[in-house]
Amino acid sequence: MNVLLVLALSTQQPQDTVVLKPVVVTATRVPVSADLVASAVTVLRGADLVAQGVRTVAQALETVPGAHVAETGSFGGQTSLFMRGGESDYTKVLLDGVALNQAGGAIDLANLTTDNVDRIEIVRGPVSVLYGTDAVTGVIQIFTRSGQGPARFGADVGAGTYGSTRGAVDIAGGTQRIGYSARVSRFSSDGLYPYNNQYRNSVVSAGLRLAPDARTDASLTYHYGDDIYHFPTDGFGAPVDSNQRAAE
Repeated sequence: MNVLLVLALSTQQPQDTVVLKPVVVTATRVPVSADLVASAVTVLRGADLVAQGVRTVAQALETVPGAHVAETGSFGGQTSLFMRGGESDYTKVLLDGVALNQAGGAIDLANLTTDNVDRIEIVRGPVSVLYGTDAVTGVIQIFTRSGQGPARFGADVGAGTYGSTRGAVDIAGGTQRIGYSARVSRFSSDGLYPYNNQYRNSVVSAGLRLAPDARTDASLTYHYGDDIYHFPTDGFGAPVDSNQRAAE
């Protein structure tokens, strides 16, 4: 069990909030109201994930029916997703339409964060006709924020058990013709084990959307991640560094 205390600061203009029915694109590749989609679809809003303190995509998927997330070891350990009883390489994962799966379909969700996420669409069931053989049991698509309205600045810092710390700054805003967003974050931890289990994850995410007229809509996404993970034992349980206990 770990505890993380977070302080969040933001500056924005007050505005009325209107709740609309979600529109999904992953299930059919065209915008359709979620009520009209025949497939089992779940939409996770980025704003809700932030309010709940969800830091990673793996944590977000733990709440989705039919999805099982398996994590090994401490922060940064191999994290796999099993949809509807299928293998971990049976689910296609996309970031703004770009596949994140490795050759063969495998993907490690350990370092995939919710930074600058507008929403996550989860389609449960076979979608291979639209997305290829990787989408046997489902598709997960992560959408980056494009930004609307007056410029909004935000920052948050946190600290918790196991020497865990995190910090982030972000900005978002835009008009009908242009929207922008960016977020820089860093998370680090000493890990669950007392030696050789440190983890660090730095993320830069940005999105730019241009819609100069009714027929033109272009988006540019940038995502950079830098992570370091130390595991204290090899695959057989033997210490990677035989002197690590003495070094402590």
